[in-house]
Amino acid sequence: MLMAPPNATWRDIIAQASQVVDILKQNEVMKNVQNILATNVAVCSSLGPPFASQMHIIYIDMLQVYRRAARGQLFR
Repeated sequence: MLMAPPNATWRDIIAQASQVVDILKQNEVMKNVQNILATNVAVCSSLGPPFASQMHIIYIDMLQVYRRAARGQLFR
């Protein structure tokens, strides 16, 4: 599956962040998150509606990361 590698990395990052949210402040982790989100945007742009199944995989976790960032919990 096209998205298997980024999804595995995403799951690992989210699992680690659920234990220690500060992991999201690490440069390497931030680069991985950026790459994963950029990959998802590119695939979504190409696939359109069939991308919905992928969106279900990352949506809730992605919202939680954005929510923490918006509250300033990631960048203090």
